[in-house]
Amino acid sequence: MQLKKNYVIFNVLNRSEFQVIKDFNYLKIPVDIIRGKSNVYYKISYVDFTKTKENFSLYDICIIRYAGFIYWYKLFRKYYLAIIELFISIIIVFITSFFIVDIDIESNDKVIKELVKNALKEEKIYPFTIKKSYNQLQLIKDKIKDIYQKDIDWIEITNVGMKYIVNVEKRIQNNIEYSPSYCNIYAKKDGMVKRVKTYQGISNVAMNDYVRKGDLLISGDIKLNEETIQQVCANGVVYAEVWYIVNVDIPLNYYEYEPINKIRNNIIIEYDDKEYPIFKNRLVNYKSSKSLIWEILGIKIYKRVDNEVRKISKKYTYQEAIDKAIRIANDRVKIKLEKDEKIVKQKVLQKQVIDSTIKVDIFIITEEKIGVSNIEGW
Repeated sequence: MQLKKNYVIFNVLNRSEFQVIKDFNYLKIPVDIIRGKSNVYYKISYVDFTKTKENFSLYDICIIRYAGFIYWYKLFRKYYLAIIELFISIIIVFITSFFIVDIDIESNDKVIKELVKNALKEEKIYPFTIKKSYNQLQLIKDKIKDIYQKDIDWIEITNVGMKYIVNVEKRIQNNIEYSPSYCNIYAKKDGMVKRVKTYQGISNVAMNDYVRKGDLLISGDIKLNEETIQQVCANGVVYAEVWYIVNVDIPLNYYEYEPINKIRNNIIIEYDDKEYPIFKNRLVNYKSSKSLIWEILGIKIYKRVDNEVRKISKKYTYQEAIDKAIRIANDRVKIKLEKDEKIVKQKVLQKQVIDSTIKVDIFIITEEKIGVSNIEGW
């Protein structure tokens, strides 16, 4: 780097113009004076500027800007991580633009998905292979449809970025499915019956009946005058109130982490479930977020942003801790529920504080489907 061709423009906040020029003349440093409306600025070579900093340590120097190659050098030093990231990204995008890294087969039928996946492999279409042209994809699509015309009604292969999206529809077979000739519906858990929907068979329970696991809910026996005249496969839905007691422990003392706007960027290489950062992280306490830049052959490259945080000690009030325990208990029960099932009511049965931890027992009532056919088991 030819430093003599590089300049620094600055002003001195704690010295007069006369004193600054006198000091420069003493060191035989050539200086250009630039007069502004309210300030005087000095322009010297970057080499001489380093001498100034060494000899005039008491100067309160404010750098206005760098000029020449040193400007670009300083700019690179400041934003080198972003520049490297951009450079790597451009190379990766250029290289991978010729490849397919993923294939997404859109179908709810596992058999059809596997069939199409194998058919694509036969045509040399699988992750990390070179992209096919549009005409090639059309020929491959038509070939698969012809070979599997009994199974596939329609198929489309679309190239989106580095991915193939394969939409496929299964051909509907007009086969009649026969239900088992006889079955019953039993309770798979204890509860109080609230709703019964019987589509086939005879209901054996009514609203507010208490049933235990294994009790008969809907019978496949069709009777007349106590005599069975027909046997069918029972079909229906029984909703019942089910009861749970959930135990939750909440520490009254806890910590929160507050960002302090000190951010560091990093590049992370992940391989075999292990992370290898490119740059050393000098932050002590921090939270991280990362975004995937590139993935190939099991190697992933991420951009990670580390945000330094301050650890703050906090304490729940008695009521805040109980409210949190109720939310946790509800979440635990909701995981077990299906879309049309719900929590009806919850109540705190018991609460006590032991060693700065509140222990809460919560009674929860849900409305769930409790019926199961004997051909499914329970």
